[in-house]
Amino acid sequence: MLIGLALGVYSASLHATPPSPLDPRVAQSSIARTICHRDYLTKVMPSIDARIRRKSQLLEQLAIAPELAPRYALDFRMPVLLGGSPDANENFDLIPWEGSDGERRKRRFTVFLNRCVCAGEMPLARAQAALSGDWANRYSNLWRLQCRDVADAG
Repeated sequence: MLIGLALGVYSASLHATPPSPLDPRVAQSSIARTICHRDYLTKVMPSIDARIRRKSQLLEQLAIAPELAPRYALDFRMPVLLGGSPDANENFDLIPWEGSDGERRKRRFTVFLNRCVCAGEMPLARAQAALSGDWANRYSNLWRLQCRDVADAG
């Protein structure tokens, strides 16, 4: 019986869905009550203390000296404002604050994409796809970008 149970667990793990950086509560049909709701971030974001702990863990894992910590931001690979999970380990990363693909610029692009989605000018999937790949070079001029300028994924 134990062998059968062990085989069942092993088989289930072979077919398990890989962890996702996406929040299952967020879909095109739920954006009005999730990412487009003004209190959404307040409700779902981890506490400041939890984010500081996570950043410290990542700094240690990546062997980044503590004195360099202020140069890095705790990043959500898929921003919470675009349906990224606020607490999935797979969604956390460290990136520099500065630079063309740094956190300051990514946050600006994220807010822009969120506004496009919430205004109904872009589907959520397109906004999520826009942040994959080489978004920093593909969308080099964020100051002039309009929702219609964001290309379909593909």
